[in-house]
Amino acid sequence: MGTTVKVGSKIYLLGGGTWTNGGDPVVTNNIFVSTINPDGSLSSWSYANKTLPTPLIGHSAFESNGKIIVIGGAVNSALIATNLMYVSQVDGVGNLGEWQTATLPFYARSAMVAKVNGDIVHAGGYAGGFLSKVYYAKLDANGLPVDWTLSANSLPGVNCCTAMAVWNNRMYIIGGHNGGYLNTIWSATMGDAPPLPTPTPTPTPTPVVVKFDLPFAYAGRPNATAKQFKTAFWSRLTAAFDHVFATGVFRPFTGTRYTPAACLGGMVGIKCYDSHN
Repeated sequence: MGTTVKVGSKIYLLGGGTWTNGGDPVVTNNIFVSTINPDGSLSSWSYANKTLPTPLIGHSAFESNGKIIVIGGAVNSALIATNLMYVSQVDGVGNLGEWQTATLPFYARSAMVAKVNGDIVHAGGYAGGFLSKVYYAKLDANGLPVDWTLSANSLPGVNCCTAMAVWNNRMYIIGGHNGGYLNTIWSATMGDAPPLPTPTPTPTPTPVVVKFDLPFAYAGRPNATAKQFKTAFWSRLTAAFDHVFATGVFRPFTGTRYTPAACLGGMVGIKCYDSHN
């Protein structure tokens, strides 16, 4: 349950654990390195110039801009998932630089991780239970993952403890474990689910108000002139309509004085106004 990563002509085996007679694993922080020969064969393995910053098991690793980036894993035989990322720059002869540590927005071990074009994809794994979540992040100009995002598309089911392969922008997860061993093959293309477009908000219509003048002088009544009418009419319109609907009486503007039966004194207040349209 260690992991390997290729940087240039070197291949590195990082961490892992060994079991003896079925007991708990002994977790290591050792890193071994081998050179890939021109014919594809490997040179003898040797210890790298540095170890991991902590013993790790069930972690994942990938190369980016000459860096080894290690994600997640567990630090001891309890196999409790971490949320840490370790980064080391590899120099021109294959030596590792000092490890830098960052925090991930998720906990996982035994996940499936791969580079897909300019993104890094982290799928499934185990953290107190088997996982189906998929996270992805862009790689910045320095090759570091930034802006981890939870994908809207989870795996078809929970899965851990296998690997992810990439060919022609398509990711493949073969087999795995979800409490039992799997013989399935899952695949997906990066970018199958583009973000939904932001809907264009419906503009709020601007109310249209057309005021009008009184067509003639309403002598003998309050607000009889056109100017007075403009001032008073709109503030009393609702009350007037309420009065119309209550009585069911509609009358045109004719200039005739109306004296409702309920208000023999004529225009004494808004409650006594008869309505017109």
